[in-house]
Amino acid sequence: MSAAPRTSPAPGRGFDDRAALEEVRKRTDLVELISRHIALKRRGGRFWGLCPFHQEKTPSFSVNAERQQWHCFGCEAGGDVFAFVMRTDNVDFAEALRKLAERAGVSLQSSPRDRVVRAERTTLADLNAKATQFYQKALHSDEGAPARAFLEQRGVTADSIAAFQLGYAPTAEAALVRHLMRENAAVGDLVKAGLAMQTGGVGPGGEGLLDRFRGRLVFPIHDAEQRVVGFGARVLPVIEGSGDAGRQGAALAKYLNSSETPLFKKGRTLYGLPFAREAMAKAGRAVVVEGYLDVIACHQAGITETVATLGTALTADHVQALRRFVGTVHAAFDPDSAGLAALMRSLPMFREQDVQVKVVMLPAGADPDEVQRAEGTERLRALVDEAVSPVEFQLGQVAARLGGWSKAAPEVLMREVVPILAALPDEVEMGHCVRKLAQMWTRAGMRSDRTEEDLRKQIQRYRERGVKPSAHDAGARRTGTSRPPAASETPGVGTRLTPEEFLLAALIGAPEVAASAAGLLSLSPDDFAEPTHRTVFRRILEQIEAGGEASLSLGQTGDAAADVLLSRLATQELPPVSEAVVSQMVGEVALRSRKRRADALRERLQRKEDLTDEELAEMHALRREESAQAAKPITGQ
Repeated sequence: MSAAPRTSPAPGRGFDDRAALEEVRKRTDLVELISRHIALKRRGGRFWGLCPFHQEKTPSFSVNAERQQWHCFGCEAGGDVFAFVMRTDNVDFAEALRKLAERAGVSLQSSPRDRVVRAERTTLADLNAKATQFYQKALHSDEGAPARAFLEQRGVTADSIAAFQLGYAPTAEAALVRHLMRENAAVGDLVKAGLAMQTGGVGPGGEGLLDRFRGRLVFPIHDAEQRVVGFGARVLPVIEGSGDAGRQGAALAKYLNSSETPLFKKGRTLYGLPFAREAMAKAGRAVVVEGYLDVIACHQAGITETVATLGTALTADHVQALRRFVGTVHAAFDPDSAGLAALMRSLPMFREQDVQVKVVMLPAGADPDEVQRAEGTERLRALVDEAVSPVEFQLGQVAARLGGWSKAAPEVLMREVVPILAALPDEVEMGHCVRKLAQMWTRAGMRSDRTEEDLRKQIQRYRERGVKPSAHDAGARRTGTSRPPAASETPGVGTRLTPEEFLLAALIGAPEVAASAAGLLSLSPDDFAEPTHRTVFRRILEQIEAGGEASLSLGQTGDAAADVLLSRLATQELPPVSEAVVSQMVGEVALRSRKRRADALRERLQRKEDLTDEELAEMHALRREESAQAAKPITGQ
């Protein structure tokens, strides 16, 4: 499973002091920085070591001291000095820059707007910290007794209460407001932080403001830096006649979250992330659940790599946040919940991010917290460890709905399972599922000689009526990477480059020679077959047209897959680059582009589509060129 590189923004994107950024980069010795984390040994023109981001026995982590780039040929992570600190310290670019600037003795400047935004965020974070302390103190007061009783009933330990900073919101309408205003909190900041709601004109003592949370158990929500950015709050069934519960009764929402603020975005935040990230990296997986108490139950069971969504379906931002740490997610949702249904709908999003998803087979109607309390810690651990692929989960649901494979007629089984299997983009996984399913059906008494063959025929017919999965997508999923196989045991050394990769590597590693070669800059991005190659080449052309150099730094493409390619090519041993070799590769790329164009026109003609006179003439010219030229061998590699 490949991992997305932690890329740093291009200078000038999100930071206005380009000179300071470049000075930090120049003063930081990447080899020395990385050597603080792993042992590096020089081999050839590179330094090599065991990757700090995944388990391996053979060094595949490469550092190019000259270009100040690093890349792992095992997990495909890569980047510059900023990306390394972002990944090792689990911080964003701004914090990585601040740390490296302090280490390098470089003074950073910021724009007036940046200073205002930073001051506002600091104020809101300070209010959240004070609110957390207030709620914690209230939990251990006399009024907090029902909340403590509820936590004890749910098996939450004192250690967990302290670690997760759990608290209690008193039932009084403005208890928190009055407390914070006594500490000189501004009315506008209380509302902006999502701690208070304005109901009318606001008096000097906070009149007209209400606490957002009242009579509820409070769960502080932390960001990756362990700052409290928002709150979740659960109504307590034991509280009657007061607070939210007394006013709204049975219609009261069980859970309430903070409103969105400059610090808190529900669709981007995962509950428990700062407490789980080290365990996630160690376990190589993340366990995602739906509720706050589910997270705490899992942590108490030793499954400390657990996080939760905040009452929303998993979003692309959630997946991206998880992908920084792991390549596999085990989803432990109630099988009957809307959350699990949403997870199944979002599988393409996981595939796009190259994150593998497995589904924890929880008992119907149960969540992890209930499993842990009813069946024990070992049972919960076993269920998480035995998670299955989404398609296995879907097939299991079909079997349960039909009362078992032996209870349904073959035509019913085919109707139920074929759409599930036909939707798989990975041909290898589809074949595995077909064989496994055929074996189960055989054991259930169906014919053994035709079952697998019939399944494959039905899948093919179903696909012919719909959209067939992309062969490129299937191939990428089979290998877990789009790079060509290495020709030696040392990753990146002796690796055979395709003509497209050679041209891009030459532009990155020897831009003066490559850019001067005949025909290179006359190529179009559409001449490149691979979408990632097109993206990188397009950005290089844009940079040249803007008066820049014919090269590209990691983070300038705006595309994660392109950044993986860049980090690999930047650390790879490049064969000798000459104008003659570059020109030869240009001709090869152009020739293959014309061949693809000819094939596309022929396919359209075979489908009896109308071609214009210009397209017919183009096809005949391309056909004559194909018959006159054989593909040129790749040399210089």
